[in-house]
Amino acid sequence: SSDVCSSDLYHTKNLELQGDEVLLIDMDTLSRGNPVFDLAATYNAYVGFGAADPMSIDRFMGIPHEQTAYLWDLIIHRYFDGCDEDEVRAAQDKIRLVSAVRLMGRPLRRNTPAEKAKPLLDAYGAIIDQTLPRVESLAI
Repeated sequence: SSDVCSSDLYHTKNLELQGDEVLLIDMDTLSRGNPVFDLAATYNAYVGFGAADPMSIDRFMGIPHEQTAYLWDLIIHRYFDGCDEDEVRAAQDKIRLVSAVRLMGRPLRRNTPAEKAKPLLDAYGAIIDQTLPRVESLAI
C-alpha cells in the first residue's frame, strides 16, 4: 500500500535496558524513503541472515530462529494492518528480494572464503530467482 510509511523499524538487538529505561541504539541508518529498505534490514535480522544457516539467527538474536520467524510474521502483519493478504505477500516478495540482493554482497565485502561463501550465495541466489519474477517494482 503506497500510504504505508516507515520511520521507526528496529529489531530486538536495538533495544538496551539502562537502569529502568529502554534505549534504542544503532539508529545511525535511520532515514525516510521507500520502506522496503528498512523492512528488508529488519527482515534480515529476524529471518534473512538464516537463509543458508538458520542457526545464525539463533546466534545473532539470542532466541530460536522459529521464534524470530514468528515475530517477523507479527511485525509484518502489524505493519501492513488493514491490507489484504495479497498485498502483504506482494510486499514480502519485495522485502525478500531486497534482502537477498543486500546479503549477496556480504560475503564479498567480508572476504569470506569461497567454501563458506558458496552456500550463502546459492541460498540468496535461489531467493532472487524465486521472487524476481513476481516483483514489478520495489515501491511499497
